[in-house]
Amino acid sequence: MIRRLQLLVAVISLAVAVDKYVHMDLKGAPPHPDYFKQSLDIFAKLGAKGVVIEWEDMFPLTGILSSASHGNAYSKADVIGILEYANRVNLTVIPLVQTFGHAEWILKTALFEPLRENENYTNVFCIGNPATKDILTDLLSQVAQLHAAVTPMPFFHIGADEAVIKKPQPGTCPEDIEMMEELGTNDTKVLVFHHLRTVSKLIQDEFPETKILAWFDEFKGADAQVIRDFELDQRLTPVVWKYNPSDLEKALPDDMWSNLSDAFSSAWGASAFKGADGSAKIDNAIVPYMSNNQQWRIQLDLHSGKFNRSIEAVIVTGWQRYDHFTGLCELLPTSMTSLALSMKILDNGNVTTDDASMISSILSCPNSTTLVNLIAGNDTCKYEGYKVRDSIKQVVSYMKNFDDYTWIHNLENGWFGKTAQDRHYSSRYYIESLIGQYKKYLKNTNKMKKDIINNFGVIYFSETASEFLFDRVDSFTEKLSRATLKHEFPSMCE
Repeated sequence: MIRRLQLLVAVISLAVAVDKYVHMDLKGAPPHPDYFKQSLDIFAKLGAKGVVIEWEDMFPLTGILSSASHGNAYSKADVIGILEYANRVNLTVIPLVQTFGHAEWILKTALFEPLRENENYTNVFCIGNPATKDILTDLLSQVAQLHAAVTPMPFFHIGADEAVIKKPQPGTCPEDIEMMEELGTNDTKVLVFHHLRTVSKLIQDEFPETKILAWFDEFKGADAQVIRDFELDQRLTPVVWKYNPSDLEKALPDDMWSNLSDAFSSAWGASAFKGADGSAKIDNAIVPYMSNNQQWRIQLDLHSGKFNRSIEAVIVTGWQRYDHFTGLCELLPTSMTSLALSMKILDNGNVTTDDASMISSILSCPNSTTLVNLIAGNDTCKYEGYKVRDSIKQVVSYMKNFDDYTWIHNLENGWFGKTAQDRHYSSRYYIESLIGQYKKYLKNTNKMKKDIINNFGVIYFSETASEFLFDRVDSFTEKLSRATLKHEFPSMCE
């Protein structure tokens, strides 16, 4: 572990200049508007060029789309306030709206179920359905108009990743089949490129100066001439994403970059600072994300020269959950240090002690904080939201403490094994000792739950604390409560 940290600190890079955009994913744990602004302030101080906001169901949609909005969706005034604050701290805001795959937030609702590629799956739009175009026209217009009314909108991200995952397969819904016949093809790539051109035009016809970004999935290995036939080389820029902590050169081989550069004059990259280390991970390990961004630094140095305008920017992604059907993963307060270190690595491939001092100042860390403290995640920095970080760390630590408490488990296995449970027959002394430990853990856990509710409530809507407790804590307290009752049987052997 120490050797790995030393390598991360020591790497030297050629340092091709690149803009950095921080990704705010709102499909889980959407922050209160005030905390959103406080986070933007930190992003700006850390050197971000801008922020990519994936609104999902938190945007104040109107008309038929309002039925898909979250119950705690931001108001129009909230969004304007967030965008105005981003302007104030000189952050460019890029809206991200999924227009192909990962459309769970809307396709999971009964009203929009007919727009699914396959009625059994909620992730992909049936892109040949005219009603899909109507909905996307309305959705994109609402988001773009509000953004453009408040802040410049040089970029708009239309998503388009992971739209082909076994089932559903684009080109299988009846409307897709009909459209492919109209296009005179049985190649689903032609159908997809037709859709991406249509979506790009929906935005650029109204905002001709806005450049379109799209995840690179559909362009990997695609014929450059087909890309040009649909004007996608002129209309959009591919965003290459990969979150591996190692071997990025295998995941993104040289010929992939060469193929992209044949069709596009520039590209963007996308790394991660949270939300890519396991769908159930709630504590940020930091080092895997530093490794991923170090790998991206190498990719930038190796492949920017292939493009006429280079790899111009990197989106540092921070996923809140993998999709709308998974639980929360690492939240922003657990990941500010990871973000700060990752962004510095993207600058020049290494993190120095001077960088650590700068990060410590921005994140309100004690003067004694070292680079090793930051990388190891044992800092006590007091940036906005740090109490949520501390609450989550306490949960992880406390449950590990229980799991590792050999004395308790020895008692359970020795004096409350299967025979003892079946016969209600054991040593009262050891059973009472065991119950005493259970009650102690229950008492402390109940106090932890109160702290979580209070600390989460400062920066999140109440549902975030409720979900976190339900998924991560309640099962533990229920287990202890059941165990306490189970052990309190009346017939004991002294």
